[in-house]
This record gives sequence, structure tokens and C-alpha cells, in this order.
Amino acid sequence: MRTEKHLQNHIQKQCKMLRIRCYKMQCEGRRGFPDLLLVSKGHTLFIELKSPAKTGRVSANQVKILEELHIENQDAFVIDNKDSADAIIKAFNDLGPRCRSLSAI
Repeated sequence: MRTEKHLQNHIQKQCKMLRIRCYKMQCEGRRGFPDLLLVSKGHTLFIELKSPAKTGRVSANQVKILEELHIENQDAFVIDNKDSADAIIKAFNDLGPRCRSLSAI
């Protein structure tokens, strides 16, 4: 993997194969929002991508948003290599279904 785009494509292919929904994120007015949102079985996972060539750094805005997500009990990771991506996707896919009732709304 040479670039962040190659890593993103790899993650998207893995998610498609495992039937995990993978969305490329753009959050207007919020610089630093994670690049990808994964959704499966009632769980969500945010991923900030960095170049496997180690040329990118996590910005102050990205750190702030990742901390905000963690405060809200959301899983969020910074990934810069295929092995980490594969391990995180596998762990995410292994989570059981999250039960929720719409009748409570």
C-alpha cells in the first residue's frame, strides 16, 4: 500500500466482502472528521486514514474530534497500514448484534 487512497480502497473491499456498510465521510463545517464510517449489526466505527508511507500526521482538529467520539463511547481509530485495518475490521465484524427496540421511541 503506497497511499491513503490505496488503504481506503482495501478497507472498502474488505467491508464489501464482509457485508459491512462503509461510508466515505465529509462533514461540512467540521475539519478533521474521520474519513470512513463503518456500520454493521447496530455498531458503528469511525476510521481516520493516514498514508502507509508515514507522510501524514493527525491534526489538532482530528485529535479533538476523535476525543469527542470517544467521550460519546464511539469506537474511532487512526489506521495507516493494511495489517491494522484487517485486524480492526475483523474485530468489528466479530461483534454480535446490538439489540435495540424502536418501540421505546
